[in-house]
Amino acid sequence: MKRRVSGTRERELRAFPIFAACSTEELADIDGQGTEITVSAGETLVREGHPGRQSFIVVSGEAVVVAGGREIARLGPGEFFGEMAVLTLRPRSATVRAATNMRLLVLEPRELGRVLRVTAVSRAMLSGVCDRLYKMEEQLV
Repeated sequence: MKRRVSGTRERELRAFPIFAACSTEELADIDGQGTEITVSAGETLVREGHPGRQSFIVVSGEAVVVAGGREIARLGPGEFFGEMAVLTLRPRSATVRAATNMRLLVLEPRELGRVLRVTAVSRAMLSGVCDRLYKMEEQLV
């Protein structure tokens, strides 16, 4: 039996840039992956140099990304983080802290793998990682 996603849920998922190009069927496969959590402002979500076992998508709120003691980015709804450590099995490259109260979708490695099977999501996530690298390179110049 084919999975379905309600029209409201489909609109919610499509609001996230990494899911925008997905078909209705792909969104149905993605829906239900991960666990939604809430965190308070000031809470550290991941710590630079530590192992990474989860990746995150920001549902609401804002996070600050700090690497080498410098703020390098702010993340808002629809943006993601933590995927590099999960995919490469290397330590976290930055610390991410909640700047406001937040809602996050937490993906365990197996769930991230399922989500990344959707070509549109893989492309969007790869594009996002490349954008981050270009921005970091600009900051170094």
